[in-house]
Amino acid sequence: MKVGIGTNRAALEHKVPRTTLQDRLSGRIIHGTNFGPKPYLMRVEEQELVGFLLHYPKVILGNLPASSEGESKSNNVAAQPDGDSPIPS
Repeated sequence: MKVGIGTNRAALEHKVPRTTLQDRLSGRIIHGTNFGPKPYLMRVEEQELVGFLLHYPKVILGNLPASSEGESKSNNVAAQPDGDSPIPS
């Protein structure tokens, strides 16, 4: 930042919010820190969960064809005439 330039003008020139610049200059926000709530999961846990959720439908549904034939098969399984559901409740 140029010496003698105000925070309003500097914020406009550098296209950053004025309050962000003021917070950084005053020391309220330290450079390199994150703000907001702390993450609930560690990054490794989050990646494992995403991998599981992407794989989970394949485990439950199997490899159904992506055609109307597959849709009719899945509809037939879901609406069995004897009232027994193939999916445990």
